[in-house]
Amino acid sequence: MPTIGFTTTTFTDEPTALPGLEFAVENGFHALELSGNHFWPEVATAPELARLRDKSGRHGISLSIHFPTRFPLGSLDPSLRRTSIENLRATIAIGRKIGAGVVVVHAGDVGGSHTPTADITEAERAASREYVVDSLKSVASDAERAGVLVCLENLPFRPEFPVHSYAEQVDIVKRAGSPAVGLTLDVGHAFRSGGIVEAFRAFKPWLRHLHIHDATEAGAHMALGDGNIEFESHGAVLNDYSHTMVMEINVGGEGQTAPARGLTAPFLLQGREFLRGVVGNAV
Repeated sequence: MPTIGFTTTTFTDEPTALPGLEFAVENGFHALELSGNHFWPEVATAPELARLRDKSGRHGISLSIHFPTRFPLGSLDPSLRRTSIENLRATIAIGRKIGAGVVVVHAGDVGGSHTPTADITEAERAASREYVVDSLKSVASDAERAGVLVCLENLPFRPEFPVHSYAEQVDIVKRAGSPAVGLTLDVGHAFRSGGIVEAFRAFKPWLRHLHIHDATEAGAHMALGDGNIEFESHGAVLNDYSHTMVMEINVGGEGQTAPARGLTAPFLLQGREFLRGVVGNAV
Protein backbone atom coordinates (compact mmCIF):
# COMPACT_ATOMS: atom_id res chain seq x y z
CA MET A 1 0.00 0.00 0.00
CA PRO A 2 1.62 3.30 -1.04
CA THR A 3 1.82 6.22 1.36
CA ILE A 4 1.29 9.80 0.16
CA GLY A 5 3.44 12.66 1.33
CA PHE A 6 5.08 15.86 0.24
CA THR A 7 8.34 17.79 0.37
CA THR A 8 9.08 20.49 2.92
CA THR A 9 10.22 22.86 0.15
CA THR A 10 7.23 25.17 0.10
CA PHE A 11 6.56 25.67 3.82
CA THR A 12 9.45 27.90 4.76
CA ASP A 13 12.65 29.28 3.32
CA GLU A 14 14.34 28.72 6.67
CA PRO A 15 16.44 25.57 7.11
CA THR A 16 13.88 23.69 9.19
CA ALA A 17 11.55 20.80 8.45
CA LEU A 18 9.29 21.39 11.44
CA PRO A 19 6.57 23.48 9.70
CA GLY A 20 6.21 20.70 7.13
CA LEU A 21 6.08 18.10 9.88
CA GLU A 22 3.35 20.02 11.69
CA PHE A 23 1.29 20.25 8.49
CA ALA A 24 1.72 16.51 7.93
CA VAL A 25 0.55 15.70 11.45
CA GLU A 26 -2.39 18.13 11.38
CA ASN A 27 -3.62 16.83 8.03
CA GLY A 28 -2.96 13.13 8.39
CA PHE A 29 -0.16 12.69 5.85
CA HIS A 30 2.03 9.62 6.17
CA ALA A 31 5.23 10.73 4.43
CA LEU A 32 7.48 13.79 4.50
CA GLU A 33 10.61 14.54 2.49
CA LEU A 34 13.21 17.01 3.73
CA SER A 35 13.89 19.48 0.93
CA GLY A 36 17.03 19.38 -1.16
CA ASN A 37 17.27 23.15 -0.79
CA HIS A 38 19.27 22.59 2.39
CA PHE A 39 22.29 20.51 3.38
CA TRP A 40 20.75 19.08 6.55
CA PRO A 41 23.94 17.90 8.31
CA GLU A 42 25.05 21.54 8.28
CA VAL A 43 21.81 23.24 9.34
CA ALA A 44 19.76 20.81 11.43
CA THR A 45 20.08 21.06 15.20
CA ALA A 46 20.10 18.09 17.56
CA PRO A 47 16.76 19.11 19.14
CA GLU A 48 15.12 19.36 15.70
CA LEU A 49 16.46 15.98 14.65
CA ALA A 50 15.16 14.42 17.86
CA ARG A 51 11.76 16.03 17.36
CA LEU A 52 11.58 14.85 13.75
CA ARG A 53 12.32 11.28 14.75
CA ASP A 54 9.99 11.25 17.74
CA LYS A 55 6.98 12.96 16.20
CA SER A 56 7.17 11.22 12.84
CA GLY A 57 7.42 7.88 14.62
CA ARG A 58 4.44 8.59 16.88
CA HIS A 59 2.26 9.66 13.95
CA GLY A 60 3.34 7.03 11.44
CA ILE A 61 5.05 9.45 9.05
CA SER A 62 7.85 7.95 6.97
CA LEU A 63 10.73 10.35 6.37
CA SER A 64 13.03 10.79 3.40
CA ILE A 65 15.75 13.31 2.57
CA HIS A 66 16.52 14.88 -0.80
CA PHE A 67 20.29 15.30 -1.12
CA PRO A 68 21.08 18.79 -2.50
CA THR A 69 21.46 18.77 -6.28
CA ARG A 70 24.43 21.15 -6.03
CA PHE A 71 26.53 18.14 -5.01
CA PRO A 72 26.87 16.11 -8.27
CA LEU A 73 27.96 12.51 -7.78
CA GLY A 74 29.07 12.21 -11.40
CA SER A 75 31.00 15.45 -11.80
CA LEU A 76 34.17 15.29 -13.86
CA ASP A 77 35.72 17.62 -11.25
CA PRO A 78 37.39 15.25 -8.75
CA SER A 79 37.39 17.80 -5.92
CA LEU A 80 33.66 18.48 -6.29
CA ARG A 81 32.98 14.77 -6.53
CA ARG A 82 34.91 14.03 -3.32
CA THR A 83 33.00 16.76 -1.51
CA SER A 84 29.72 15.35 -2.82
CA ILE A 85 30.55 11.85 -1.57
CA GLU A 86 31.49 13.07 1.89
CA ASN A 87 28.37 15.21 2.10
CA LEU A 88 26.23 12.27 1.03
CA ARG A 89 27.85 10.14 3.70
CA ALA A 90 26.98 12.82 6.27
CA THR A 91 23.38 12.95 4.97
CA ILE A 92 23.05 9.19 5.34
CA ALA A 93 24.14 9.60 8.97
CA ILE A 94 21.40 12.21 9.47
CA GLY A 95 18.94 9.78 7.88
CA ARG A 96 19.90 7.20 10.46
CA LYS A 97 19.41 9.68 13.30
CA ILE A 98 15.88 10.60 12.27
CA GLY A 99 14.84 7.17 11.01
CA ALA A 100 14.59 8.23 7.36
CA GLY A 101 14.21 5.30 5.00
CA VAL A 102 15.39 6.98 1.80
CA VAL A 103 17.96 9.54 0.68
CA VAL A 104 17.23 10.73 -2.87
CA VAL A 105 20.22 11.61 -5.04
CA HIS A 106 20.80 13.03 -8.53
CA ALA A 107 23.65 12.05 -10.80
CA GLY A 108 24.08 15.80 -11.31
CA ASP A 109 25.62 17.81 -14.11
CA VAL A 110 28.56 16.27 -15.91
CA GLY A 111 30.51 19.48 -15.29
CA GLY A 112 28.90 20.18 -11.94
CA SER A 113 27.87 23.69 -12.91
CA HIS A 114 24.11 23.44 -13.60
CA THR A 115 24.84 25.22 -16.87
CA PRO A 116 23.43 23.58 -20.04
CA THR A 117 26.42 22.35 -21.99
CA ALA A 118 25.48 21.26 -25.49
CA ASP A 119 29.05 20.32 -26.42
CA ILE A 120 29.57 17.64 -23.76
CA THR A 121 30.76 14.51 -25.54
CA GLU A 122 29.36 10.99 -25.21
CA ALA A 123 32.73 9.93 -23.81
CA GLU A 124 32.41 12.52 -21.05
CA ARG A 125 28.87 11.39 -20.27
CA ALA A 126 30.08 7.79 -20.07
CA ALA A 127 32.90 8.82 -17.73
CA SER A 128 30.39 10.71 -15.58
CA ARG A 129 28.17 7.63 -15.30
CA GLU A 130 31.20 5.64 -14.13
CA TYR A 131 31.81 8.24 -11.46
CA VAL A 132 28.19 7.95 -10.30
CA VAL A 133 28.67 4.20 -9.92
CA ASP A 134 31.90 4.77 -7.97
CA SER A 135 30.23 7.39 -5.76
CA LEU A 136 27.33 5.07 -4.92
CA LYS A 137 29.74 2.22 -4.18
CA SER A 138 31.67 4.55 -1.86
CA VAL A 139 28.65 5.17 0.37
CA ALA A 140 26.88 1.81 0.01
CA SER A 141 28.33 0.26 3.16
CA ASP A 142 27.40 3.40 5.15
CA ALA A 143 23.84 3.15 3.85
CA GLU A 144 23.62 -0.57 4.62
CA ARG A 145 24.75 -0.02 8.22
CA ALA A 146 22.36 2.92 8.61
CA GLY A 147 19.38 1.06 7.19
CA VAL A 148 18.93 3.82 4.61
CA LEU A 149 18.21 3.39 0.91
CA VAL A 150 20.11 5.70 -1.45
CA CYS A 151 17.78 6.12 -4.43
CA LEU A 152 19.01 7.59 -7.72
CA GLU A 153 16.36 9.78 -9.34
CA ASN A 154 15.71 9.93 -13.08
CA LEU A 155 16.23 13.35 -14.66
CA PRO A 156 15.25 14.75 -18.06
CA PHE A 157 17.58 13.60 -20.82
CA ARG A 158 19.29 16.97 -21.19
CA PRO A 159 22.78 17.62 -22.59
CA GLU A 160 24.32 18.52 -19.23
CA PHE A 161 23.19 15.28 -17.54
CA PRO A 162 25.07 11.96 -17.95
CA VAL A 163 22.03 9.66 -18.15
CA HIS A 164 20.09 9.67 -21.42
CA SER A 165 18.12 6.42 -21.15
CA TYR A 166 16.44 4.23 -18.58
CA ALA A 167 18.86 1.45 -19.46
CA GLU A 168 21.76 3.69 -18.43
CA GLN A 169 19.98 4.57 -15.18
CA VAL A 170 19.33 0.93 -14.31
CA ASP A 171 22.89 -0.05 -15.23
CA ILE A 172 24.29 2.42 -12.68
CA VAL A 173 22.20 0.94 -9.86
CA LYS A 174 22.90 -2.65 -10.85
CA ARG A 175 26.63 -2.02 -10.94
CA ALA A 176 26.57 -0.26 -7.58
CA GLY A 177 25.88 -3.78 -6.33
CA SER A 178 24.24 -3.01 -3.00
CA PRO A 179 20.78 -3.71 -1.56
CA ALA A 180 20.99 -0.17 -0.12
CA VAL A 181 21.05 1.42 -3.59
CA GLY A 182 17.78 1.75 -5.48
CA LEU A 183 15.79 4.06 -7.72
CA THR A 184 13.49 7.04 -7.33
CA LEU A 185 11.06 7.51 -10.21
CA ASP A 186 10.12 11.13 -10.85
CA VAL A 187 6.86 10.97 -12.80
CA GLY A 188 7.10 14.50 -14.18
CA HIS A 189 10.64 13.95 -15.39
CA ALA A 190 9.62 10.65 -16.97
CA PHE A 191 6.73 12.34 -18.77
CA ARG A 192 9.22 14.72 -20.35
CA SER A 193 11.94 12.14 -21.07
CA GLY A 194 11.47 8.43 -21.66
CA GLY A 195 7.83 7.83 -20.74
CA ILE A 196 6.07 7.01 -17.47
CA VAL A 197 4.95 3.44 -18.19
CA GLU A 198 8.36 2.72 -19.67
CA ALA A 199 10.03 4.00 -16.49
CA PHE A 200 7.88 1.82 -14.23
CA ARG A 201 8.64 -1.18 -16.42
CA ALA A 202 12.42 -0.56 -16.47
CA PHE A 203 12.79 0.48 -12.82
CA LYS A 204 10.45 -1.98 -11.14
CA PRO A 205 13.00 -4.36 -9.53
CA TRP A 206 14.85 -1.42 -7.95
CA LEU A 207 12.04 1.12 -7.51
CA ARG A 208 11.64 2.19 -3.87
CA HIS A 209 10.52 5.84 -4.00
CA LEU A 210 8.31 8.05 -6.15
CA HIS A 211 8.21 11.78 -6.83
CA ILE A 212 4.87 12.79 -8.26
CA HIS A 213 3.74 16.05 -9.85
CA ASP A 214 2.05 17.19 -13.01
CA ALA A 215 3.91 18.49 -16.03
CA THR A 216 3.72 19.76 -19.57
CA GLU A 217 6.28 19.36 -22.29
CA ALA A 218 7.72 22.72 -21.22
CA GLY A 219 7.69 22.48 -17.43
CA ALA A 220 7.17 20.33 -14.37
CA HIS A 221 6.35 20.41 -10.63
CA MET A 222 2.80 21.57 -11.27
CA ALA A 223 -0.21 20.83 -9.07
CA LEU A 224 -1.79 17.47 -9.87
CA GLY A 225 -4.41 17.91 -12.57
CA ASP A 226 -2.97 21.18 -13.86
CA GLY A 227 -0.64 19.69 -16.47
CA ASN A 228 -0.81 17.23 -19.35
CA ILE A 229 -0.15 13.94 -17.57
CA GLU A 230 -3.14 11.63 -17.89
CA PHE A 231 -2.81 10.02 -14.46
CA GLU A 232 -5.97 7.97 -14.87
CA SER A 233 -4.39 6.15 -17.79
CA HIS A 234 -1.47 5.21 -15.53
CA GLY A 235 -3.68 3.82 -12.78
CA ALA A 236 -2.50 0.25 -13.34
CA VAL A 237 1.20 0.97 -12.80
CA LEU A 238 0.47 3.32 -9.91
CA ASN A 239 -1.73 0.74 -8.20
CA ASP A 240 1.06 -1.79 -8.54
CA TYR A 241 3.45 0.50 -6.66
CA SER A 242 3.70 -0.07 -2.88
CA HIS A 243 6.17 2.47 -1.49
CA THR A 244 6.13 6.23 -0.78
CA MET A 245 4.68 8.83 -3.16
CA VAL A 246 6.07 12.29 -2.47
CA MET A 247 4.29 15.23 -4.10
CA GLU A 248 6.81 17.73 -5.43
CA ILE A 249 4.57 20.60 -6.48
CA ASN A 250 5.29 24.33 -6.53
CA VAL A 251 2.55 26.92 -6.90
CA GLY A 252 3.73 30.38 -7.87
CA GLY A 253 7.32 29.14 -7.86
CA GLU A 254 7.30 28.56 -4.10
CA GLY A 255 10.45 26.84 -2.94
CA GLN A 256 12.19 27.32 -6.29
CA THR A 257 11.98 30.80 -7.79
CA ALA A 258 9.83 32.53 -5.16
CA PRO A 259 9.65 32.67 -1.35
CA ALA A 260 7.41 30.28 0.54
CA ARG A 261 4.09 31.97 1.26
CA GLY A 262 1.82 29.01 1.91
CA LEU A 263 0.20 29.01 -1.55
CA THR A 264 0.95 25.34 -2.13
CA ALA A 265 -0.60 23.92 1.06
CA PRO A 266 -4.21 23.56 -0.22
CA PHE A 267 -2.90 21.95 -3.42
CA LEU A 268 -1.24 19.25 -1.32
CA LEU A 269 -4.62 18.38 0.17
CA GLN A 270 -6.26 18.43 -3.26
CA GLY A 271 -3.40 16.39 -4.68
CA ARG A 272 -3.82 13.68 -2.07
CA GLU A 273 -7.52 13.35 -2.92
CA PHE A 274 -6.63 13.33 -6.61
CA LEU A 275 -4.17 10.48 -6.04
CA ARG A 276 -6.64 8.52 -3.94
CA GLY A 277 -9.02 8.71 -6.88
CA VAL A 278 -6.34 7.14 -9.11
CA VAL A 279 -4.68 4.81 -6.60
CA GLY A 280 -7.44 3.17 -4.63
CA ASN A 281 -5.27 1.73 -1.85
CA ALA A 282 -3.12 4.82 -1.06
CA VAL A 283 -3.06 6.35 2.44
